[in-house]
Amino acid sequence: MLRLTQTQARAHILGRHGLSQPYATPLEALHAVFAIQTQYSASLPTALAFRVKSFKPTWHKKEENKTVLKSWTLRHTLHAHTAADFAVAMGAIGENFFLRFCRWMEGSEGLTEAQVRERCAEIYESLSAGALTRTELHEALPALKEVPMAGWGADVKGLAYLGKLKLIVSDGGATRFARHDCGELPDRSTAIAELLRRYFSAYGPATIADFRHWTGLLKSSVMPVFESIQDEFTPVEVEGMPGDRFLHGGLVEGGVPRVNLLAKFDPLTLGHADKTLFLAEKDRTKVFRIAAQVEAGVLVDGKFVGTWRLNRKGKGAEVVIEPFRKIAKARMPGLEREARKAAKSVGLNLSSIELR
Repeated sequence: MLRLTQTQARAHILGRHGLSQPYATPLEALHAVFAIQTQYSASLPTALAFRVKSFKPTWHKKEENKTVLKSWTLRHTLHAHTAADFAVAMGAIGENFFLRFCRWMEGSEGLTEAQVRERCAEIYESLSAGALTRTELHEALPALKEVPMAGWGADVKGLAYLGKLKLIVSDGGATRFARHDCGELPDRSTAIAELLRRYFSAYGPATIADFRHWTGLLKSSVMPVFESIQDEFTPVEVEGMPGDRFLHGGLVEGGVPRVNLLAKFDPLTLGHADKTLFLAEKDRTKVFRIAAQVEAGVLVDGKFVGTWRLNRKGKGAEVVIEPFRKIAKARMPGLEREARKAAKSVGLNLSSIELR
């Protein structure tokens, strides 16, 4: 049994996330956290900018970064992955999520699984000549216009869960859908095992409940696999925190940064069911807002002390911080450095930073 203070646990996770020990490239940072939720388009570059030594807003145009895929994966939501990690995600959750999607389609449209598969095949065929916007896809297949919650992806999620659909990562404009070929996927148990290793390396010490929250997988899918490889994981007791916690791999040495900014829908914010290691329960509703919004966070000594937002001012950016409590003036230089990264991530220069 490894015993850690909460500060040590925070230091390890922040290190693995590149928030105290930045990665050399965006791909390394993305691989480290496995996935970045991206229904808010700026979340991807901003989350990466905080985790990379020198981030350029044109990062995705480099040839090696064209392997980044955006599709519906963890928790049935849009995420960006490296191509290899997307295949792991599909092997672990794809079949399960596809069958859940079929049950939802049966309830909402009365379609059988066979009919859902037929529709997926039609979508795939419609994309044979190249990527299409949602409007173009609906023009090709008018039935998709009638799908409930189509704007949230219900029109194309089935094909995504089969591992055959990606969204084009671009500089803006309408979302475009394209074909994807994962190749031969790992079998489900092998993929879940790899997902467990990756999660407990980057997000551990954590519980199985945390892992299930992060993935959206059921306990019945997770526990048999975890029990078969449990000897690979180190049991951890974190001071003052309940539950059986585990870690995979070695512990990151080093301290907790004095200041960090996190993106909206940041992997660190979304990575655990029990968020109290980083976010006090009394402050939870200030970060997790109505309409499923997850605010961009301000960390001081590894704990949430506020949220922030970026306002465009011509070619410049104003970063506004809304603290939950007073932030010491000594933290302002660190906040300004982080705010510059945030502005740069979307191709802007920081014009001002304000505490409300």
